[in-house]
Amino acid sequence: MNVEEAQLILQSNLICQHQFLHHMNTFKLSGSQVRRFGIQWYKAATAHKRAFPGLIYNTIHDVVRFDLVHILRDEYGNGDVASIHAFMLLRFLNSLGYSEGDIAEFSTLPEIMEFSRRVDDIWLRQNPVKAFGVHYSLEVLAAKMHQSFGRGLRTAAGSAEFDLEYFNYHGVAEIEHADISDRGLLIYGEHAENRALLTEGLEEGKDLICLLWDGLDKHVFGSDAESKELRGMQVGFASPVEAHAN
Repeated sequence: MNVEEAQLILQSNLICQHQFLHHMNTFKLSGSQVRRFGIQWYKAATAHKRAFPGLIYNTIHDVVRFDLVHILRDEYGNGDVASIHAFMLLRFLNSLGYSEGDIAEFSTLPEIMEFSRRVDDIWLRQNPVKAFGVHYSLEVLAAKMHQSFGRGLRTAAGSAEFDLEYFNYHGVAEIEHADISDRGLLIYGEHAENRALLTEGLEEGKDLICLLWDGLDKHVFGSDAESKELRGMQVGFASPVEAHAN
């Protein structure tokens, strides 16, 4: 399997027309939509960060592992603590008025919990070739995803006050991560016996990211999303900034 064959399996141009990304690309986001997205994306990104070292541990090919470590080092700021990606994302939430403790008060979407559980299991415990296929799928699809995120957030009133460093960086970094991962795909793909495992991983990666987008779309743009947020405020699960945001 080569990169072109993997791209045909992923059909990224088609899958990135998912309704959630369409909404992020075309809607003007309200303050409450920005908050709902930001909180849940922080939870999803945090789970991904925890799971990724499991993929490195599970990988048995040293060159593939080398490239994964390269990506992990980038995720951890390339030697600059302030540039750790999780810290960048938390600064975005801070700019909305949320602390890490505030975020913890909100329930995680079921789709994000299932996405996180499955990715963690695949990367740490399943066949390393399939696990790499899932990784490759997520990296390729994440590039357009983060570009859509950045576009949507900039449409919100007050977006000039948002700390968007995380989204600006990932609009470029995910493309680089996918390019780095091409070598691992070629290493595994030169062996015919790996094709089925790579294909399985690529397909499962598509399913996983669509699961994530399905949950976020309902939560951010669904018809009952606003009423759920209001109920959360009434029972004390809203951030301290909810009363004057929007």
